[in-house]
Amino acid sequence: MKQNRAFRYGDGVFESMKVSRGQIPLFYWHWQRLSRSLKILEIDLLPTQTAKYFQDAVLAACGDAPNARVRLTVFRDGGGYYTPQSNAAAYEIEVAPMDSEHFAWLPNGLTVGVCERVYLKDEQFANLKTISKLPYILANKERAEKGWDECLIEFTGVLRTPPTRTAISSCIAEAGSGNVFWIENDVLCTPPLIYGCIAGVTRRVVIEQLAPKIGIEVREVAANMDRLQFAAEIFVTNAVQGIRWIRKFHHLGFEYRNDVAKRLLAELNKI
Repeated sequence: MKQNRAFRYGDGVFESMKVSRGQIPLFYWHWQRLSRSLKILEIDLLPTQTAKYFQDAVLAACGDAPNARVRLTVFRDGGGYYTPQSNAAAYEIEVAPMDSEHFAWLPNGLTVGVCERVYLKDEQFANLKTISKLPYILANKERAEKGWDECLIEFTGVLRTPPTRTAISSCIAEAGSGNVFWIENDVLCTPPLIYGCIAGVTRRVVIEQLAPKIGIEVREVAANMDRLQFAAEIFVTNAVQGIRWIRKFHHLGFEYRNDVAKRLLAELNKI
């Protein structure tokens, strides 16, 4: 542990993946994000550490478990303080067996609230799935204390997008466990990545593959709470739990629909 830069500095990234029937259905989507993230962090894979190498390593780690939740953590190896002594990659694989090969549909949906203690910022590594997840830990701590099933996290601050810097008071950026989508005027909406949310694998699959397949237009737009509460549907996506629909906000009486979320989940389970 003394020389482990993942433990000492959070110097790495991770991928959470679902293994189904002894396969990793979204593996190459994960690989694209992982390899891009390592390039940004200047962590070097060996020539032998290819996509197939990691795919085989993950499946070998699953052993006899055909369905599992897997965390692949890749971090900078070697010692050093803030200045690393090496840029070589090391990795660790954790496996938790799961009962079902499919993403489960939640018949009762989720009750959600908006975090008051944590905000996301437009910073250089915000879209990466880095090892340090302090905002999400504190957001989910607040969620648990308040008895919600899920929480939404707001962006606040200044957008650094050229050519101008734009001050934003607040808008919904992400959920505590994944990316957020909503239906507005029959269009599927989700916050742009510039608002500090993770570049989720399932988010990308929904935008690029699933929504077009069922004929739903997708737009990346900003929305504050006033706008979001009038949506027809709201749901959250991640690579382990799939698509989970929001039934209601904890402080509002009305409930949301789930038609599009259900159709998208059915398509996701076919991959």
